[in-house]
Amino acid sequence: MAFGGDFAAIGSHLAAHDEHAAATATDAAAGEDEGGAGAGAAGAAGRRLESSLGGSDSVTDLQLVKAGGETRTVFKLTLQVSKVELHMCYEGDHAPLAVGSIDNFDFGLDVHPSTLQLVTSLGNVVLLYGALPEGDPNRTMIALRQGVEGSLIEVVYRMHSIAESYNEPRVPGGAPYMSVDARLSTVRIVYMQRFLNEFTEYLAGARLTGV
Repeated sequence: MAFGGDFAAIGSHLAAHDEHAAATATDAAAGEDEGGAGAGAAGAAGRRLESSLGGSDSVTDLQLVKAGGETRTVFKLTLQVSKVELHMCYEGDHAPLAVGSIDNFDFGLDVHPSTLQLVTSLGNVVLLYGALPEGDPNRTMIALRQGVEGSLIEVVYRMHSIAESYNEPRVPGGAPYMSVDARLSTVRIVYMQRFLNEFTEYLAGARLTGV
């Protein structure tokens, strides 16, 4: 997980102005005690603070936004999971009822000043029926079809900026819009009533034993 450096830059900028404000308050208090000379010093400090703020009462956006334009990254999140397995086992030395796995899960989020992009993909989902021996064509109940390349599911979600709308003929100019691109690969699914019956009995046994 990685964060942009904007928050640190903003914090340091505000901290500098807080120091200026504290100095101004100190000068003002001294001015009340010392008379006109102190008041003149406080006024000079106030003018210096106002000058550093660009002659305004509040910090402008340009002072708080780090250089880089629309392409800079405000927030970035990356998550990658290579493999997660779930084994539904019996007590003793019995073969497991089923083995499920999720492979190569990727998630990425990029936030820019006017746009957002979310990219996620799932490499494969596999479900094996443990009661069938190795090599049985029906042992693999869910998986990508043989010969299929790429991920099982790929999704790209984007929030576009107003400037991009002028280059998209399907969107009125000046209107922000969103887009979703999705891809689903061919999946092989084997339906077996025998497995469903055993799965139901497995769950019922787990409830009875308090597992």
